[in-house]
Amino acid sequence: MFKSFFSFLSFKESPQRNQISAPDPVEIDSDDRGNEIEAPVLRVSEYTHGQELSGWVLKVNDGGIVVSLPNTETGLVLRDEVYWRGYPKKFKKGDWVDVVVIAFKPEKGLFLSIRRANSAERIKAVYETVTVGAVLSGKIKSVKEYGVFVSVGPGVEGLCHVSHITDISAFDKHAIGQDVKVRVLEFIEAEDRIQLEFV
Repeated sequence: MFKSFFSFLSFKESPQRNQISAPDPVEIDSDDRGNEIEAPVLRVSEYTHGQELSGWVLKVNDGGIVVSLPNTETGLVLRDEVYWRGYPKKFKKGDWVDVVVIAFKPEKGLFLSIRRANSAERIKAVYETVTVGAVLSGKIKSVKEYGVFVSVGPGVEGLCHVSHITDISAFDKHAIGQDVKVRVLEFIEAEDRIQLEFV
């Protein structure tokens, strides 16, 4: 199943990059005497179990979601790791998503979880850092005519309203995923609503 699911990764597109080249397939070779040489093992050195990341959705199908990560590595979110109770969100190519690294298997690839990134515990931990006046690091999640949504942690986002933005036209689809600093203007905990401004 995994082999067929990953087979389309010989081409990858990302809104951040026009073309990301996939690693060459590993092949068994032999030396001058015909002895078999062991192929190098595919490794992911930058990511560790439990690490929180964000990336672009490259492909969605019945098996799950393929995500392109910051170092152009790709990971698979199996279907069981996509959905969680109370959040049956649909995903599409080009979406910016928060993920957690859950495993790496050299013969199959990097496995990620959206469900665990958006767990109640992780969301609660982010909300505990949100106070009026706090400056937070975030990533632009989406751009609307009425403002810019910024992810300030797994499953937590706030709105920079157009009234607090000098020129909304400066933000387009290429701004999605960009690192930004924001200040909390208002936090209504009962509604999980955060009003932000860029700093």
